[in-house]
Amino acid sequence: MRKELPSTCSINEDTFRTFVLKILFSMKMLTSKEMKKTRKKKKEWVPRIQYLCLFR
Repeated sequence: MRKELPSTCSINEDTFRTFVLKILFSMKMLTSKEMKKTRKKKKEWVPRIQYLCLFR
C-alpha cells in the first residue's frame, strides 16, 4: 500500500497499522471465493482511508 496520506490526515501511524492489520486478518478469514471479490475491492481501499482521514 502507498504510504502517501493527505497532509490533513489526523490518523497516526499506529491507528493506520491496526487498520491495515485488521484488513489483512479479515482477508485470511475469507474463503477463496470471497478473496477474489476482495481483490477487486483493493483499489477502493486507498480512497476509503483518505475519506476516513478527511472526516475524522
